[in-house]
Amino acid sequence: MCKPYWPLPRRAIANDAAHSVLPRNLGQAFQTLVSFGININAANVLQSMVDLTFIIDSHCRGINPISDLQVFIEKRNAIQHSLMSLPTGDELECGEISSVCLHESIRHAAIIYSVAVTFPLPPVSGIFRKLAGRLKDILEKSKLDPCWQLYPKTLLWMLILGGIAALETTDRAWYVRNLAALSSALNLAEWKDVAEEAENYLWLESACDAGGSSLWDEVTNERLLDGVDITELPGF
Repeated sequence: MCKPYWPLPRRAIANDAAHSVLPRNLGQAFQTLVSFGININAANVLQSMVDLTFIIDSHCRGINPISDLQVFIEKRNAIQHSLMSLPTGDELECGEISSVCLHESIRHAAIIYSVAVTFPLPPVSGIFRKLAGRLKDILEKSKLDPCWQLYPKTLLWMLILGGIAALETTDRAWYVRNLAALSSALNLAEWKDVAEEAENYLWLESACDAGGSSLWDEVTNERLLDGVDITELPGF
């Protein structure tokens, strides 16, 4: 997926706070990353994705059905345009953030989430395989960066989304192996506990839980059969 070339025409779109009821902790961890891994602009885009997830979640649960589909589509398109318009790490001003690799990892993980949940695209497009591969490459290249020791649960969320996106690809085993090592280091043994950590970032149970649970089964097998090697983890 490439950056948009044209600016998106905008009109005022109301944000229906009544839709925002579940889950309460969604996206709260991004605030701890401001200035270190994301700038204010990225934080605002991620918060918009959180708000959109609230709306989708409440609609899917039948709590507050979307009343105006056209307004929702315009809001969704505007948020996706903003996400895809975020600067790459190389385009950021010097000193704007402390960790370029963390910024790039978050940006790519957010794009994976968007094409699965907030701006869904069909898997036949190959977009999930491409994004999972890109995220893996970024994490591999930043293996020695200390940011991963500072924010291991952010890495956990990224590995989960990347692992889900890497279904039926050669990259899946890499995600499983690294998730096995990281979850062991964090003393996380149950999927429900892992999913609760993911909810601090971008997560929608109805869209992500089945894929995440299937991924976790592979992680559990990896931990039981082959053991884990924490030295393979980025930053460890």
